[in-house]
Parts: sequence; structure tokens; C-alpha cells
Amino acid sequence: MSPDPLKRFGKERRFRTPAGSVPRLAITDAGLYVSFARPAGRVRTIVRRLWPHLAVDISRRGEVVGIESIPLPRRFSLREVAREAGVHLPANRAARAQILIQACPRLPAQPGEK
Repeated sequence: MSPDPLKRFGKERRFRTPAGSVPRLAITDAGLYVSFARPAGRVRTIVRRLWPHLAVDISRRGEVVGIESIPLPRRFSLREVAREAGVHLPANRAARAQILIQACPRLPAQPGEK
């Protein structure tokens, strides 16, 4: 029996998304979740940062299922979120992302913003 691929993941590991996957970005009032694939079986969550919370969900095959970021960053790019999570996301796939906004209230202006 081959070793569990999930045991290989450490803090500095760079994760890969499933080949040909199109990112789906869900934005809520709590944060954002980028999904790359539907989980098939057990998924392991690896917390990359406690606060602001950043976590990566990994399948048994070692592919990224999704990235979670809480709270919702005021400004972000999909590639930046992936980079901070340690996920390799080619620019051509990031550009094809599908976005779903769910009940996201207007954020208060920061000092100096209008």
C-alpha cells in the first residue's frame, strides 16, 4: 500500500490544483472560498495562517480542493490569495475564474478612502 500523500504536506509545501480546473470564487460577508474541484472522499484542511485565517483543503490524491480566507480581504487578486496559501495557480486559469457573490454587505470606508 502506498503512503498517504497527505502526510507529505508541510508548512512550506506548494500545492497543485487539479489539471484543467476552473476556479470558482464564492464571496460572502464572512470571507471567501475558492474551489477547484468537488471533493471525492476525505479532505484534509491545512491551516496556513491563523489570523487572518487562511486554509487549504487537500484531497487524498494531494490536489487542492479549495482555499478559504476569513475575513474577506478588502483588496485581493485570486493569484495573490493562492500564492499566500502556497498554491500554484497559473495566470491563464486564474483569468477564467467564476465569481459568486452571496449577501456581501458594503464595507465601511477606511480612513483616506471615499
